[in-house]
Amino acid sequence: MYKRQAATAPAGEKDASASVASDVKASPAGPAPAGHKLEFEVWARLFLRGQSRANSTYGRTSNDEQWQVLQGARISTASRYGPVSLVVQLQDVREWGEGTSTVSNQPLAGAHQGYAEIADEGLGRRGKVSGFVRAGRQEVVLWTARLLANSPWQPGMRAFDAIRGRLEVGRFGVETGFAVVRAPRTFTLTDPTVPDPVRTQGEQLSWLELTARFHKAFEAHAAVLVLRQDATEADPARDRLLATPGVYFHGEPAKGWVYDVEGYAQVGRATSQDHRAWAGAATVGYTAPVRLEPGLRLTYELASGSACAGDPGGAAGCDASVSRDFEGHFGARHAYRGFADQVGASNFRDLAVRGTMRPVAGLQFLVDYHFFQLNEAEGQWVVNSGAPVGQGWLPGNDRNTIGHELDFLVTYKPWEVLQLRPGYSLFLPAGAGTSIAGSDPQHFAFLWLVAKIGHRWKLGSPS
Repeated sequence: MYKRQAATAPAGEKDASASVASDVKASPAGPAPAGHKLEFEVWARLFLRGQSRANSTYGRTSNDEQWQVLQGARISTASRYGPVSLVVQLQDVREWGEGTSTVSNQPLAGAHQGYAEIADEGLGRRGKVSGFVRAGRQEVVLWTARLLANSPWQPGMRAFDAIRGRLEVGRFGVETGFAVVRAPRTFTLTDPTVPDPVRTQGEQLSWLELTARFHKAFEAHAAVLVLRQDATEADPARDRLLATPGVYFHGEPAKGWVYDVEGYAQVGRATSQDHRAWAGAATVGYTAPVRLEPGLRLTYELASGSACAGDPGGAAGCDASVSRDFEGHFGARHAYRGFADQVGASNFRDLAVRGTMRPVAGLQFLVDYHFFQLNEAEGQWVVNSGAPVGQGWLPGNDRNTIGHELDFLVTYKPWEVLQLRPGYSLFLPAGAGTSIAGSDPQHFAFLWLVAKIGHRWKLGSPS
């Protein structure tokens, strides 16, 4: 996980269609000098994206075009006095037209981040010890953001009500955190078979991470995430407890070359089922240090899934004894598996090739190709939200391929305060995908604008 600064998008999201760095970056930590100076920052950001999806049901129904305009407006403040920092971000997030009136405003505004932090570097002998403690609503990113992300593709992004602490000694670090996703409470149901009231313990997430930075060619991380989910009105029988240990290795073994390898196991229970799942990903990339900066990246990612049985339209579901569908937790799902968001975090294989080029400063072209398969041929094909595609699965299916995707993205930054990103995705069903979803291609296009301005002041030293 990152340290000291407010969350920034992981490299995987910066390369894909989903990233703008977090608005507030606390000033670099250091030993507090005599007569601390008060530092103060103010940032304002506007997020605006129009997007359209054609043939969203792959030809199964008519008039299935979708379009929307998403907006997020944010003002951020950060202040620091010695080792103590305070960050507050307020934002209004909306889809154009969702307001009930043009002369009133629904309660769409609120706090995105609001936390206090005590942090310092340079502790101990020769400054080899550093750390921080942060409490309040905050963004959290783990590694390449496959399980924990601030999700900059969303206009409101993601933040947790959490407390976190990190300690680093030389090349080694440890971090732990606890977040309340949903608070314990009591609710009632109209279902006479469920006794009222229902007391739920809510939803909590905790994590522990160990880091070892041996060399720029090899850094190693190990972590475990524990997610506890109790009953909700929509699912009063829910009782889930999942533990997800994982490892992550990455580095730059030679100039221009980068790699990362990531793997997870997942164990626990999901209501009446045992849960046994896994996921992994590996990436290698090279960017040539020449004019145009041509780059090529190869990624292979996969995750387990449950074999399903019965009629896709009936009550029968997947394996009733063990759930093997990998749970993606709060990951940056748009940053991986294509911009069209047609492949979720479980029961898939994805072979992806990416090419990039920077003809001039502030301009980048990107093209992606994805070859998608079901890891378990008789399992479900789900999108990022977890909803099944089409009829979900095919009993007796022995074909793994579900489709191909081509993504195109242009990133243009004419000024430091403005970024434009037009993008287009084409998803072509193939193999089992034509039987599950339909045979017609799906198109997704967007135009994304982010404008951000800000300033930092040092207000002087007290007497």
